[in-house]
Amino acid sequence: MDSKIKYVIGVGAVLLVALTVWAVVTSPQPPEEPSEKKEVTMEYGRSTIREEKDGRLLWELTADVLQTEAKAQTVDLKNVAAKYYRSDGVTITLTAPKGRYIPGTQEVNLTGGVKGNTSDEMTLESDSLDWKAEEDRLTATGNAKITKPGMEATGDMIEASENFTDFTVKGNAKIVRK
Repeated sequence: MDSKIKYVIGVGAVLLVALTVWAVVTSPQPPEEPSEKKEVTMEYGRSTIREEKDGRLLWELTADVLQTEAKAQTVDLKNVAAKYYRSDGVTITLTAPKGRYIPGTQEVNLTGGVKGNTSDEMTLESDSLDWKAEEDRLTATGNAKITKPGMEATGDMIEASENFTDFTVKGNAKIVRK
Protein backbone atom coordinates (compact mmCIF):
# COMPACT_ATOMS: atom_id res chain seq x y z
CA MET A 1 0.00 0.00 0.00
CA ASP A 2 1.23 3.42 -0.82
CA SER A 3 2.31 5.61 2.11
CA LYS A 4 0.01 8.38 0.91
CA ILE A 5 -3.03 6.11 1.21
CA LYS A 6 -1.89 4.97 4.66
CA TYR A 7 -1.51 8.60 5.68
CA VAL A 8 -5.03 9.53 4.43
CA ILE A 9 -6.56 6.49 6.18
CA GLY A 10 -4.72 7.36 9.43
CA VAL A 11 -5.82 11.01 9.33
CA GLY A 12 -9.41 9.91 8.54
CA ALA A 13 -9.41 7.47 11.49
CA VAL A 14 -8.07 10.15 13.86
CA LEU A 15 -10.71 12.64 12.64
CA LEU A 16 -13.47 10.03 13.06
CA VAL A 17 -12.37 9.27 16.65
CA ALA A 18 -12.05 13.00 17.45
CA LEU A 19 -15.52 13.71 15.99
CA THR A 20 -17.06 10.85 18.01
CA VAL A 21 -15.45 12.05 21.26
CA TRP A 22 -16.57 15.62 20.57
CA ALA A 23 -20.17 14.49 19.86
CA VAL A 24 -20.36 12.44 23.08
CA VAL A 25 -18.78 15.09 25.31
CA THR A 26 -20.73 18.07 23.94
CA SER A 27 -24.15 16.47 23.39
CA PRO A 28 -26.91 18.48 25.09
CA GLN A 29 -28.52 17.00 28.19
CA PRO A 30 -32.25 16.40 28.02
CA PRO A 31 -34.24 18.94 30.02
CA GLU A 32 -35.31 17.84 33.47
CA GLU A 33 -38.88 16.59 33.64
CA PRO A 34 -41.15 18.69 35.84
CA SER A 35 -41.81 17.10 39.17
CA GLU A 36 -45.18 15.38 39.62
CA LYS A 37 -45.14 16.40 43.27
CA LYS A 38 -48.19 18.37 44.33
CA GLU A 39 -47.67 21.74 45.90
CA VAL A 40 -49.23 21.49 49.33
CA THR A 41 -50.25 24.93 50.49
CA MET A 42 -51.24 24.00 54.02
CA GLU A 43 -51.51 20.87 56.12
CA TYR A 44 -53.68 20.46 59.20
CA GLY A 45 -53.79 17.71 61.79
CA ARG A 46 -57.06 16.14 62.97
CA SER A 47 -59.73 18.48 61.56
CA THR A 48 -63.41 18.55 60.63
CA ILE A 49 -65.28 20.30 57.81
CA ARG A 50 -69.04 20.76 58.35
CA GLU A 51 -72.08 22.09 56.56
CA GLU A 52 -75.15 23.37 58.35
CA LYS A 53 -78.43 24.67 57.00
CA ASP A 54 -80.96 26.55 59.09
CA GLY A 55 -79.15 25.52 62.26
CA ARG A 56 -79.21 21.80 61.37
CA LEU A 57 -75.96 19.87 60.77
CA LEU A 58 -76.18 18.28 57.29
CA TRP A 59 -72.81 16.54 57.01
CA GLU A 60 -69.25 16.54 58.30
CA LEU A 61 -65.87 15.24 57.13
CA THR A 62 -63.24 14.44 59.75
CA ALA A 63 -59.69 13.40 58.84
CA ASP A 64 -56.40 12.78 60.63
CA VAL A 65 -54.65 14.96 58.01
CA LEU A 66 -56.08 17.64 55.69
CA GLN A 67 -53.88 19.04 52.93
CA THR A 68 -55.11 21.98 50.89
CA GLU A 69 -53.92 22.82 47.40
CA ALA A 70 -54.52 26.42 46.39
CA LYS A 71 -54.11 25.91 42.63
CA ALA A 72 -56.35 22.86 42.41
CA GLN A 73 -58.73 24.19 45.10
CA THR A 74 -59.05 20.75 46.67
CA VAL A 75 -58.62 19.27 50.11
CA ASP A 76 -56.88 15.88 50.34
CA LEU A 77 -57.87 13.79 53.34
CA LYS A 78 -56.13 10.92 55.14
CA ASN A 79 -57.99 8.46 57.39
CA VAL A 80 -61.31 10.10 56.74
CA ALA A 81 -64.72 9.64 58.33
CA ALA A 82 -67.73 11.21 56.63
CA LYS A 83 -71.12 11.56 58.32
CA TYR A 84 -74.40 12.54 56.68
CA TYR A 85 -77.32 13.43 58.91
CA ARG A 86 -80.69 12.68 57.31
CA SER A 87 -83.68 14.79 58.26
CA ASP A 88 -85.42 11.70 59.70
CA GLY A 89 -82.64 11.30 62.29
CA VAL A 90 -80.75 8.47 60.57
CA THR A 91 -76.97 8.95 60.42
CA ILE A 92 -74.84 7.57 57.57
CA THR A 93 -71.15 7.05 58.43
CA LEU A 94 -68.48 6.30 55.80
CA THR A 95 -64.78 5.66 56.45
CA ALA A 96 -61.80 5.32 54.10
CA PRO A 97 -58.01 5.62 54.17
CA LYS A 98 -57.99 8.48 51.62
CA GLY A 99 -60.33 11.10 50.32
CA ARG A 100 -60.64 14.34 48.41
CA TYR A 101 -63.07 17.18 48.98
CA ILE A 102 -63.76 19.89 46.40
CA PRO A 103 -65.26 22.86 48.25
CA GLY A 104 -66.59 24.67 45.16
CA THR A 105 -68.86 21.78 44.15
CA GLN A 106 -69.00 20.03 47.54
CA GLU A 107 -67.96 16.76 45.89
CA VAL A 108 -66.31 14.07 47.99
CA ASN A 109 -64.28 11.13 46.70
CA LEU A 110 -63.26 8.36 49.12
CA THR A 111 -60.73 5.69 48.10
CA GLY A 112 -58.67 2.81 49.42
CA GLY A 113 -61.56 0.65 50.62
CA VAL A 114 -64.70 2.39 51.80
CA LYS A 115 -66.83 1.04 54.63
CA GLY A 116 -70.11 2.52 55.69
CA ASN A 117 -73.13 1.98 57.88
CA THR A 118 -76.32 3.69 58.87
CA SER A 119 -77.97 3.96 62.24
CA ASP A 120 -80.87 1.93 60.80
CA GLU A 121 -78.71 -1.18 60.14
CA MET A 122 -77.61 -0.74 56.50
CA THR A 123 -73.98 -1.32 55.51
CA LEU A 124 -71.95 -0.43 52.44
CA GLU A 125 -68.54 -1.56 51.18
CA SER A 126 -66.68 -0.60 48.00
CA ASP A 127 -63.26 0.21 46.60
CA SER A 128 -64.19 3.88 46.17
CA LEU A 129 -67.15 6.19 46.62
CA ASP A 130 -68.13 9.50 45.03
CA TRP A 131 -70.65 11.87 46.54
CA LYS A 132 -72.00 14.57 44.26
CA ALA A 133 -73.99 17.01 46.36
CA GLU A 134 -75.57 18.83 43.40
CA GLU A 135 -76.97 15.54 42.09
CA ASP A 136 -77.97 14.22 45.53
CA ARG A 137 -76.12 11.01 44.56
CA LEU A 138 -73.65 8.53 46.08
CA THR A 139 -71.81 6.17 43.69
CA ALA A 140 -69.90 3.21 45.15
CA THR A 141 -67.53 1.67 42.60
CA GLY A 142 -65.56 -1.59 42.63
CA ASN A 143 -66.63 -4.61 44.66
CA ALA A 144 -69.69 -2.70 45.81
CA LYS A 145 -71.91 -4.32 48.43
CA ILE A 146 -74.90 -3.00 50.33
CA THR A 147 -76.80 -4.87 53.00
CA LYS A 148 -79.88 -4.14 55.03
CA PRO A 149 -82.10 -6.39 57.10
CA GLY A 150 -83.42 -9.11 54.78
CA MET A 151 -81.33 -8.15 51.70
CA GLU A 152 -77.81 -8.10 50.28
CA ALA A 153 -76.88 -6.54 46.93
CA THR A 154 -73.50 -6.72 45.18
CA GLY A 155 -72.18 -5.39 41.88
CA ASP A 156 -69.50 -3.42 40.11
CA MET A 157 -71.28 -0.18 41.01
CA ILE A 158 -74.06 0.90 43.33
CA GLU A 159 -75.73 4.27 42.90
CA ALA A 160 -77.81 5.53 45.78
CA SER A 161 -79.73 8.63 46.68
CA GLU A 162 -77.92 10.78 49.20
CA ASN A 163 -80.45 9.64 51.79
CA PHE A 164 -79.49 6.02 51.10
CA THR A 165 -83.17 5.13 50.69
CA ASP A 166 -83.15 4.15 46.99
CA PHE A 167 -80.30 2.44 45.16
CA THR A 168 -79.44 0.83 41.81
CA VAL A 169 -76.91 -1.98 41.32
CA LYS A 170 -75.00 -2.08 38.00
CA GLY A 171 -72.55 -4.56 36.45
CA ASN A 172 -72.52 -8.14 37.72
CA ALA A 173 -75.55 -7.21 39.81
CA LYS A 174 -76.80 -9.71 42.35
CA ILE A 175 -79.54 -9.14 44.90
CA VAL A 176 -80.31 -11.79 47.50
CA ARG A 177 -83.31 -11.68 49.83
CA LYS A 178 -82.61 -13.20 53.19
